Amino acid sequence: MKEKLNAVFEGGGVASWGSPVEVDREISTFCYEVTSTMRLTIEDREPAYFSFSIRGMDEINRQGEVTSGFGKVQAEDDQGHRWYGHVDWFLENGRDKGKLIMRNGTGKWSKYSGEFDLDLWGRPADLNAPMPPAGPMKFVGFVEGTGTVETG
Repeated sequence: MKEKLNAVFEGGGVASWGSPVEVDREISTFCYEVTSTMRLTIEDREPAYFSFSIRGMDEINRQGEVTSGFGKVQAEDDQGHRWYGHVDWFLENGRDKGKLIMRNGTGKWSKYSGEFDLDLWGRPADLNAPMPPAGPMKFVGFVEGTGTVETG
């Protein structure tokens, strides 16, 4: 029997941005990879902790705002069980947001799926780095959000 539970998703990490390439006069795109740690708190259960990796591509405008992007997600808990997903990034009222959808996995996580609305706070690791960047850079961030997890 499937059960749908409320959940909180939060954590932080470091993103390595590649060199951007212009798409047109206003937008550039770049590949990124994130290494982070995350905590998933599902109602009435102990928190689960993950090493969390994302590989994706974002677009950045001339003002240095990441306007959209996507990434493929791999989360691994302390027992080596994995959970896989996808994230879409977007700007809403000038704030960085995301939609994370986790679907299949291994071991314990093979019976879980989840959807989360995310808020992202981030900045260049080097406060003096130009935005938008001219080349590779490091970006630090914290993500938090709420959603639901379905089990069974």
